[in-house]
Amino acid sequence: MKFVRGMVFPNASSGGRGVAWRMKWTYEFWGFCIWAPNSTTVPGGFASNNGTVLPTNFTGGTSLLASGTDGYHPAVSGDQFSGDCLFSSPSASFTPTMAGRIIAIWVPGSNSSEDSLYIISRVVSSTQLIININSGGTPNPTTKHPSMTARTGVFYRILDMETAAATLQTTAGNGNYMVFQTDAGSINPGQANSQIQITHAGTDSVAQLAVGLSGTGTWAGNSFVLNTATNATPIVCTTPTPHNFSTGQTINITGALGNTAANGQWVVTVVNATQFSLSGSVGNGAYTANSGTVWNGFQNDGYQCLFSYVTSTNQAYTAGATAITMIGDKTMLIAHIREQDLFQFNALSSFYFEIPLRLYPQNADLHPVAFLG
Repeated sequence: MKFVRGMVFPNASSGGRGVAWRMKWTYEFWGFCIWAPNSTTVPGGFASNNGTVLPTNFTGGTSLLASGTDGYHPAVSGDQFSGDCLFSSPSASFTPTMAGRIIAIWVPGSNSSEDSLYIISRVVSSTQLIININSGGTPNPTTKHPSMTARTGVFYRILDMETAAATLQTTAGNGNYMVFQTDAGSINPGQANSQIQITHAGTDSVAQLAVGLSGTGTWAGNSFVLNTATNATPIVCTTPTPHNFSTGQTINITGALGNTAANGQWVVTVVNATQFSLSGSVGNGAYTANSGTVWNGFQNDGYQCLFSYVTSTNQAYTAGATAITMIGDKTMLIAHIREQDLFQFNALSSFYFEIPLRLYPQNADLHPVAFLG
């Protein structure tokens, strides 16, 4: 089990970050800390075929300030209260502006709880940082104070979380998603590796988190250009080739211009081989031909669902702090995030997914998966 325990992170944005915060923290924690990949740019734990559709400056770009594979840190005994740990990387070019940012650290393939997210307290030099380990790692069993073992070959990512969240909070954020791949077979013999999709639905203070589940892990992740999208209720879309969709299937549309109401996650109703409508949609303009991309979502497998809930931040939000607690392994994730501004407005939300232990015979409960928001 790995965790981020009660981290209080300064949030300088006067608009909060709403859904975008939740997606950024979980992307880094799930993809790099929990799954501990052998890469500083390609996360683990997402569907292999287009498992993420996210802006460049969300996953990397200007939000990824530095990364490396030669990090190391000494042991911290837990005899002190400070929770400071010296982190070094001989190949790094750390700068003073990285103080206050977040560092994700992990050793590839590791199951250590020290693989986590930490606040950078201070930049000592171009190759050394002080990181605050109060929110991660394993406490000393006697003193209960923060402690760390000595590790080498530590991978790391230094992150500007606000830049990443702001990128997703803009209009371009609507319809971006992550498809979490679980290790369900380690819980229930014979179970497929079930998947959970979360999508940024909407923009800024009206954003919602849309969720889809697939017990059988049938995310296709194929994409094609959308020829037309009618300015009607509902919107009817035309594809250049047969779409092979089924009524009730989930899709995502990103990048549609003119009739921007087509963007987002939808349940479709099939009209014919090259046309489908978006359930519950209302057109808002003349579509710019061939501007939108359709992403094929979960196939109908009897375990699919789609719902959304608001985790947005009220427009009265002022600069304050964000508190983050996350706990997870490759079969479950708890993400609890609370935004508190200077005037004590609180935006509190959490979501939780897991692969539960099968309660019934395998033929009656083949692919159990649960989500709570």
